[in-house]
Amino acid sequence: MVLDNRYGAFRVPELEIPGSGHGALYGLTFTVKDVFAVAGHRSSAGNPDWLRSHEPAVSHAAAVRRLLEAGATLRGAAHTDELMYSLGGENYHYGTPVNPYGENRIPGGSSSGSAVAVASGSVDFALGTDTGGSIRVPSAYCGVFGYRPTHGAVSLEGVIPLAPAFDTVGWIAGSTELLLKTGRVLLGAVDSGGDARCEENRKKSGDLFGSADRSGDACSGEDRKKAGVLLRSANSGGDAQGGESREKEGDQLGSVDSGGDAQGGESREKAGVLNRPAGRDDIACDGENRKKSGDLLGSSDSGVGAQSMENSMEQSGGEAVDESAGDLRMSRMFILPEGWALVEQDCVDYLRRGLDKLQAGASLQAAEAVVAPEGLKTWMDAFRELQGAEIWATHGEWIGREQPVFGPDIAARFAWAAGLAGADHSPAAMLRSRITQRLRALLGKDGCLVLPTVPGPAPLRGAGPGQLERSRSSAMMLSCLAGLAGLPQVTLPVPGPGGLPLGLSVIGGHGQDLRLLSWIQEVWK
Repeated sequence: MVLDNRYGAFRVPELEIPGSGHGALYGLTFTVKDVFAVAGHRSSAGNPDWLRSHEPAVSHAAAVRRLLEAGATLRGAAHTDELMYSLGGENYHYGTPVNPYGENRIPGGSSSGSAVAVASGSVDFALGTDTGGSIRVPSAYCGVFGYRPTHGAVSLEGVIPLAPAFDTVGWIAGSTELLLKTGRVLLGAVDSGGDARCEENRKKSGDLFGSADRSGDACSGEDRKKAGVLLRSANSGGDAQGGESREKEGDQLGSVDSGGDAQGGESREKAGVLNRPAGRDDIACDGENRKKSGDLLGSSDSGVGAQSMENSMEQSGGEAVDESAGDLRMSRMFILPEGWALVEQDCVDYLRRGLDKLQAGASLQAAEAVVAPEGLKTWMDAFRELQGAEIWATHGEWIGREQPVFGPDIAARFAWAAGLAGADHSPAAMLRSRITQRLRALLGKDGCLVLPTVPGPAPLRGAGPGQLERSRSSAMMLSCLAGLAGLPQVTLPVPGPGGLPLGLSVIGGHGQDLRLLSWIQEVWK
């Protein structure tokens, strides 16, 4: 039976591969972003010239094979942005999947079809890829749950690459229960051996700039100080580090070799606490908005609003976590004030309720963690430089040989990436290593960082190039954290203004994928 494609989620709706007939996912359906190898199918990567110049796959991608063996049935190949190099979801050649929450709104990308397929109820869950936000952004815009795993945790065998140092196989579902169920199949056993598995898969995928610093898994207060992490209580401004003063913790930031503002004896405001991040002149974040962000960070009200957005936003429990749940819980929660300051003014109260709900479900009170003294724009710039250089190293030869036709925004992006060839990227690579150390030292095994997935709801379709780039940049300032440090991140749907979805994200420790998924399934009620 051909899929109902009224929302335009699928490039090939007639594609169907039955599952094994038994297993953890028996009776469920899934779709794949049109970058996964499916035996006998030619993937387009969102571009007709890619489709023309490549042969059908002879075997399934590793992730597809795992899901089929677990009993799920594959239905359809879903749309993607061209060569996955966009967060918008508007494809110049194949059109734009319809966002079920607003047909005049973009679905987000590049896993646009995957998100729309789940949000519209066409399939139970979907595979996609996430390099710079391509699972998280469309999931947030379409009001569904999305997951980007630890880099290297899921095999990329049989997946068309974009930038191997940052590429991940992710998935999208309508509930935390199914997100976890899918994760158990794709990730394998509980986190034992997770780091080794990630490292092995990372080596196989290749990394133009070498491994990000993996020494940052220690999580003691002393390690956090050395990594340059400033902590303070979110609700009282009190000390989150025992008896030591925040001023001393602020001094620790001065020792971080970041090329940014030295903190030394300067005020905590300059460290970024409830302050406008560096380089944010392009996005409105006035004093009133920062005040509201301060209210958001300081909220201690555990009475969560009962606002609901369809069944995907409110669920009842699901299956119990059976892997010694106490050992899989998060014991520390942090919020990133630089990230919360990016939230659009009319979305602050909605995301505050989401944060309250998470804190109440987890019985945890979040503490502020200032980890980006350079500013999130500087982090994003480093990510885009390293990503762009890898993209050109990956696809430059094919582009030169085939001379493909790209949509205007994608063509401009590839032209920019071409200009990065041969440049010295060591400063950006060193910053990435420092960022990795800071974030991994902060989170350890049982810590999590809560931040908005995107600053606001899905932008309007058909916006000009300038607006598209501004929307992409603002989203990437939030999505670059997990990408730079190779960390797992889940995005949770939150109802926003006018019934449009927003996303609240939780980043977990390196290799702690099943811990994060199990914990979210337990606390997000």
